[in-house]
Amino acid sequence: MCALYLSGYAGPNFENRDAGEVVNRAALAVKNKGGFLACGAVILEFGKERLVFELEELPPGGQALVLEKDGRAMCSGELTGCYGWAKELHPEGMGLVQATPAGGGAVAVSNLTNDVVPVVRICYRSQDPHSGVFFGGAACRTEIRDLQPGEQRMIYPPHYSETSRILYVLTWTEE
Repeated sequence: MCALYLSGYAGPNFENRDAGEVVNRAALAVKNKGGFLACGAVILEFGKERLVFELEELPPGGQALVLEKDGRAMCSGELTGCYGWAKELHPEGMGLVQATPAGGGAVAVSNLTNDVVPVVRICYRSQDPHSGVFFGGAACRTEIRDLQPGEQRMIYPPHYSETSRILYVLTWTEE
């Protein structure tokens, strides 16, 4: 993961979609230069001040604009430290179920097997339709249960819209 630029931000709070607008908040543009990122963080230090940007679920080559985790504004002064960490995701259980955008905030979920799929998790993020940049550090997830053999189910995930992109679909059995 690499930091592209740091700026101030004012606008919709895409980190907490229910919190309305934010003003004077630090924002960091990042790019994933590795495999599928499960989670990570970039920490910038300006003397004794620290800005933390947390990120999850970013595909290879993906870019995201991430707001500072504690709502801090831009720091003044010289950057004295920059470090971070990242953990890659190696999803299993993929290919048994397909999730396809169906318009109007709906997703069509299809079981491609001859077996009941007990748990399906769909991960998605909002992105700018022009630049492809993802909004925020947090991804959204929704789960459905007991998808029958060959069944197609329409779901309406929270915060899913026409600008959302499905990142992956995982399946597993409960133990």
